[in-house]
Amino acid sequence: MNRVARLPDVPIVARSWIDRFDPRLRIAALPTAAIVIVLSTKPAVWWLMLAAALLAAASLGLSPRTLLARLIPVNVVVIASAVLVPWTAGLGSGSGPVGFDLTAWDVVVEIAVKSNAVVLWMCGLVGTMEIPTLGHALIHLRVPRKLVHLLLFTVRYLHVMHDEYRRLHTAMLIRGFRPRCDRRTFRAYGNMVGMLLVRSMARCERIMAAMRCRGFRGQFHVWRHFHFSAWDGVFLLGAAALFAACGVLEWMS
Repeated sequence: MNRVARLPDVPIVARSWIDRFDPRLRIAALPTAAIVIVLSTKPAVWWLMLAAALLAAASLGLSPRTLLARLIPVNVVVIASAVLVPWTAGLGSGSGPVGFDLTAWDVVVEIAVKSNAVVLWMCGLVGTMEIPTLGHALIHLRVPRKLVHLLLFTVRYLHVMHDEYRRLHTAMLIRGFRPRCDRRTFRAYGNMVGMLLVRSMARCERIMAAMRCRGFRGQFHVWRHFHFSAWDGVFLLGAAALFAACGVLEWMS
């Protein structure tokens, strides 16, 4: 478990009240919330969805450090937009070859609020879900099995490739390798990447052979299946009320 926890791509696993709800509903609610946020033209809807996502994240016990790590890549793009968009928007204002339009920052604010709201909803609804549960729910939602298997195997063996890379890199350092900006360094890194691919392919063949020996026939069999409960009705009512409030705010004059 410690190996997996080092990787930034591993979802946030936090046992909380949201685990009582059917994972299929949580996955289906995510694109619905994203569509509501992205297609909305009223700032009140953006801020409402952002506030709801923040409250959900706080109630789930997600650490601010973990959320910040997921929000940093999005906000890097937002900061770049804040620098570039006012200049590009002012080019057609007739002020010469260089133009600057402060009103373009309204677009930047919209991008920032919407993108952060979508990421926070993703962390709350799907990021708190274990990968096997996510794969099981995706299969029930009629997602192609090959895509689900690709997701499961990628997450399962990502840390294996990471450990293999660390072993190869450590072996290079022990043999006196010191990275520089020269042809020898580039050749050494190229050889390391090639060896990593070769070892990964060999491990993949061994894993596939072991799975076939254990009766694998293209699908994973699960012991427990999902069933709707009264808690799922509460989830549906809450989601419907939130989306209805967004609709009212959107169409209010």
